[in-house]
Amino acid sequence: MLTQNWSVPGDGVHALYPALFAGGPSWVSAYPLARPDGAWSLLLVNRDFTNAHSVRVQFNTTAGPAWFFQ
Repeated sequence: MLTQNWSVPGDGVHALYPALFAGGPSWVSAYPLARPDGAWSLLLVNRDFTNAHSVRVQFNTTAGPAWFFQ
């Protein structure tokens, strides 16, 4: 899944961006990726084995570098 869907196979350059979490630490980790084919891909990992967690994803490019907010 990681090498075929989240990223693109081949020798193109992928750019991994930081993700900010509103309200402090979260059980969910976010990995936003700018792919060489021009698409964005977001991998969300729930590290809590017993509970599901809701997330709200927002993409902001208005001030400086791009950031994902969760």
